[in-house]
This record gives sequence, C-alpha cells and structure tokens, in this order.
Amino acid sequence: ARIYVTALDQAHFDQVTGPGLKSAVGFVRTELGRRLNLRYTPELVFYRDTSAEYGNRIEKLLDSLHEESGASGETESSSSLPNKSDIVEG
Repeated sequence: ARIYVTALDQAHFDQVTGPGLKSAVGFVRTELGRRLNLRYTPELVFYRDTSAEYGNRIEKLLDSLHEESGASGETESSSSLPNKSDIVEG
C-alpha cells in the first residue's frame, strides 16, 4: 500500500520523518494486520505528499495571470476569476 504523508518541511521529512517511518514500517504493518483482522497485510511504502506544493504553484501561476490581465485593462474577464476569499476549505 502506498501511504502519502503531508510534510510542511521537506528537509525535516528527508532527514527525520521519512527515515523514522521507514524504520517503523514493520511495527505499523503488524499493528494494522492485528487491529484490522487482516489475513494478509500489504507491504507499506511511505511517500511524501507533494500535492500541497503543486497546488500552491498552480495558485501562484493563476495569480500571476490574474495580475497580468488586470494590468492590461481586461477588468471584465479578470473579475470572473475567483479570488482567495471565494475558496472554502473543508
């Protein structure tokens, strides 16, 4: 099973969190099998989840496009774009 872990600090994940998860994979696998009553527990592989970084990059690109369209005087098309206050996280 692939397990994606969100890390706020890539350096900390690479130095501490990633190796810690790798060393604990046997324990975590045993506990999962025991608590979930599984006959066969899958191999566990931990990955750092980069979706938040990717989303931030896309947001910056969209913001820069929004700023460029506002600077060129295209107020009608730029006003149809949602801004950060329109986003509901949950």
